[in-house]
Order: sequence, then structure tokens, then C-alpha cells
Amino acid sequence: MFWQQLNLEDSLLNELVTKEDTTLDRVLEESDVIQECKTKNEKLLEFLSRIENMHQLINYIISDPLNDDDEKTKFYKPYVCCELLSSDASIITDTLANDTILLLQLWSFVRTQEEINPLLASFFSKVVQILLNRRPNVVLAFLKDHPSLIDDLVFHIDTSAIMDVIYRIVICFENSITRFKVCHWLRDVRLIEKLIASIKDEASNDALCNVCQLLSDIIKVCRDPQESFKGAKDALLIELEGEHTIQCIITSISSSKNKHLINHGIGVLQTYLTKQTPTTMMPNMMVEIDKPTIISLESFNKSISENLEGLQALLSSADEGGVRADRLQVVKLLALLVQCHSPDINRELVRLKTLDLVWKLFLQHSFNNFLHTQVVSIIEYILNTKVSSPDDAILLNFVIRDMALMRRVEEVWEENNTPGQKNEGSRKRRVGYLGHVYKIAVTIQEIVSGKENKKYFVEWLETQHDPNFWNTFYEETLKEQRDKNNSDLGPDPRRYNHIDSDDDNEDNIGIGLKNLVNNPLFSWKPDEEEDLDFSFEPAASNNFSQMEYKPVVVPEWKDKNLDEYWEKNITFSEPEQTSSMQVNSGLDKMKYVVNYLKF
Repeated sequence: MFWQQLNLEDSLLNELVTKEDTTLDRVLEESDVIQECKTKNEKLLEFLSRIENMHQLINYIISDPLNDDDEKTKFYKPYVCCELLSSDASIITDTLANDTILLLQLWSFVRTQEEINPLLASFFSKVVQILLNRRPNVVLAFLKDHPSLIDDLVFHIDTSAIMDVIYRIVICFENSITRFKVCHWLRDVRLIEKLIASIKDEASNDALCNVCQLLSDIIKVCRDPQESFKGAKDALLIELEGEHTIQCIITSISSSKNKHLINHGIGVLQTYLTKQTPTTMMPNMMVEIDKPTIISLESFNKSISENLEGLQALLSSADEGGVRADRLQVVKLLALLVQCHSPDINRELVRLKTLDLVWKLFLQHSFNNFLHTQVVSIIEYILNTKVSSPDDAILLNFVIRDMALMRRVEEVWEENNTPGQKNEGSRKRRVGYLGHVYKIAVTIQEIVSGKENKKYFVEWLETQHDPNFWNTFYEETLKEQRDKNNSDLGPDPRRYNHIDSDDDNEDNIGIGLKNLVNNPLFSWKPDEEEDLDFSFEPAASNNFSQMEYKPVVVPEWKDKNLDEYWEKNITFSEPEQTSSMQVNSGLDKMKYVVNYLKF
């Protein structure tokens, strides 16, 4: 190894572990024990792999330290033991994996009904994961002989480290055949059923977050085509996408009063509707971007359409406490549902007038930009939907005809752009959604101007007493806003950046500098009495054409003037010897010239 090649003195541990009376506690006190273990110190590894020392190492990471211990040091030995057991030394891993008594001692950590220590749980998780990586078949055989351990893991799901252990059990097998068998075994021990049963109102926020995150991760990994066995769905995904499973999740959400359950539960439903496509490398970029695609499941669509009214009830109560994170999740779910193109879901959305309710929330919560963004995405997607059958036009007709979206956009804009009643000439407080309303108006105008779905707007306009109201609104009322949006934020930069760096033309240089000085954003302006010379004075050099020059405005400073200024205006004070400068009022009348400096 590196240290041996440098011919350094042997570690004190070599001498320590060869003594018969050396205890494990004494070895753990050495500061370099972890480093020596990772560098495969044979004497140390042989000492640690003794059965009695292995028992003691495991005991440290699964037992709470005594309360009398110092808070700063009582978790030091458990940490060191965890690092030693997970050091990826084959002799330690083999000793632990091949001894059933040691495995039972390790897994006894989760065989309790009491709350476990999160830090010790992370140590336990790290050791188990190294076993799953190096000896997966041995660990699987042990778990099959003790299936109740799955119940114990689910019971402690509120600890994130335990969630990691369950997830690692699902994905630890690189061999697709073995993994296919493991998923069938996990289905037989009813892992998914037990996880969904944990989604209940009385569960803690941590438990709900971890359960829903684990379900979402399992769905994603099981959908990965690289993880499938001969293209067949594994047993866990079949169970997760089953109608009964989806129905249980939706029922738990719609009947719950726990905002954390609603928030995390709807996150699982959103995972059902999205699928990560293979990553692609974008041009001129060094990162890979995942593009989720919307998928439509018949079992999911059926369950959602049957329970959509319960989910909408969560939005109906938004007046009570505003649009919280859980209710915003419902709107995000609706944004995905309209992209499923499910006739059953679309008809139910029309029957319940869900989009009417969403628009009401859009106006009511005028400064919730997260809500506004989702509502605009819903409306824009519906307006730009490609209609290939009558079922595809269900939501489009509802938005255009029943909601009268064009009228609503006009009314909202004019209502918030008229002078206030209290103070003449003043405006009402500008609401936060007018930018989104303008964006919707532009989308409508693009469609009316000849884009796809134009006929649906034209047919509705023909039924109005003033068919030209929209054209008047867009061309006249929105003209001022369009001009603002289409104008530059500042002066045209091309007026000041048009000079080519290789162009030595004197006229171009002078014009460019004059434009720079006349720029309203340029902070320095010459006084009327100043004589600003924009003349071009090239430096005397035979290689002028091969050198790069840049115009710089500098004061024309004479040696005589500099000496006089120094004598009159620079004074020193005792004892700090700091300079005190007063600017001569005559400096502002100094002549400036344009010199070309080499860079």
C-alpha cells in the first residue's frame, strides 16, 4: 500500500492487536483504526473478525449508549464500529454474512415496538446495505427464513434509514432473473399492501413522507426497461398498477383530513401518470436532461374518474385556509389528468365543472403564483389539444362555450385596468395574475389567427351579439401592453457595439465613442466647458497594424500640473500617516483626449 511503499513505521495497531490481553475497546480508541481497516491491515482485520469481537461491534451499533456518557463522545464508538463493519473488507463481510447468530443480532435492532434512534438506524442501514451489495443471495435467504422482518421494517418506516433498507432490498440484485424472483417474493409477503396500509391519518408526517416516497421510487425503478426480465413486468409493478391498489390510495386521500397525507399521497398519484424517458445529451451541454412523458393507465383512469368528486372536494374547501401545499398538489394532478386524454376523466371534469372551480381559485388567490402557473398550463394545453375525435374536444368545448373564456379574459383585464373609485386618476391595486391573463389572451389570439382549433372559437364568436369584441379587445385594449412587452428594456445595444474590434477606421471609432457618451445609461457626462477631443492619435510603432488597441478616455495630465496638484492637495496627519485628499475644483475642467492603449 501507499504507506508501506514509503517505508514508514508500522502502525501502533499492529503491535496492539498481537497482544493477548488487548480488548476491542482499546483498539477502537486508536485514531487510525478506520484508516488501517480500509487499507486492509491483515493483523487488524484478523483481530476484528473474531466472533467475540464481531458480536461486540454489532452490539455497539444497535444499542443506545448510556445516558451518563458525554453527548459529544457517546456515539463515537458506534460510528467507528459502523465504519469497520462497512469497510468492504471481505473477511469481515464474510464472517457476518455466514453466521446466522450474528445476522439475528444485527436484525434485532428493528425487532422492537419502541421508537428507534435515527442515528443508530443510519449505522444499521449502512451495514445492511453493504451486505446486500456484497452478499445479496445470503441476505435474501436469511430474510426468506424470517419473513416477519419485513413487518418490522414497515413498522419503523418513519425513519428514513429504514426506508432506504427496504428500497435497497428491491433493487439490490443486478441479475434481472434474481431480481424478478425477489419481486415475486416481496409480493408474496405483501410488501405493497403493508406500505399502503401505513397511509393513514394517525401516521406521523415522517412516516407518510417516507411511505409515499418509497412507493414512488418503486414505481419508477420497476418501470425502467433495463431492470425488467425479458420485457415482462415484475410482480411489484403489476400489483402497484392494479385497480385495487390505486383505489385504496385514492380513498385514503379523499377521505383524509390530514394535509400531509393529502400532499404526499397525491405525489404518488402523479408518479403513476409520468414516466422518465431515456436520458439524452443536449447539444453543446454537459448535462443529461430527463424528459418525463405522460402515460395513461386504464386502471388508474377508471379509479380517478370514480373518485374525482372526492378529490375536488379538497379544492372546494380552499376558502377556509387558502391554497396550501396539499391543495396545490390537487391542481398539479389536474394538470396531468387533462393530458391523459381519457374520455371518462374529461366527462367527469365537465360534469363537476372542475375547471370552473379552478378558475375561481385563480382569481380568488390573486398573488399565488404557483397556482396561477398550474392553471395557465391546464388552459393552454386544452386550447392547443389536437382534436382527432369528438372525445378530444370535450374539454375544449367546455372552456370555450360553457366557461366563455374569451369573455372572462376581457372582463378580468378591464376590471383590473380601470381607474379606482376612491381617488380619481389612481388605479386599483394591481393583482398578481394579470401577466398570466395576458399570456392566455395571446394564446387565444394565436389560435384565432389561424392556428389549429380556430373553428371552435369562430363558431362561438358567431353566437355572440358582438362577434368582433375579441378583435377590438386584443387590438385596442391590449395594444399598450403589447407595445410594452415588445419594446426593449434599454437602448438598442447595437448603437454602441457595432464597431468591429479589428476595424482601425478613425471615423468608426469616433462615432462609436460619441454614441457611448450620448447613451442615457452612461453615468459620466462632460461639462459644457469641457473640451472633449475624440481625435485619433495612434502610437508611434512600426508594428501598429499587428497590435490590438482599445479606445480609453483619459485626462490629459502634464507633469507640471501633477507636481502642483500633489503639493497643494495632498497632506498627511500624525500619527496615523494617512493621506487626506481634497479634489481640486479645477480638475472637472481638465481636457480629456482619446488615447489608444495596448492590452
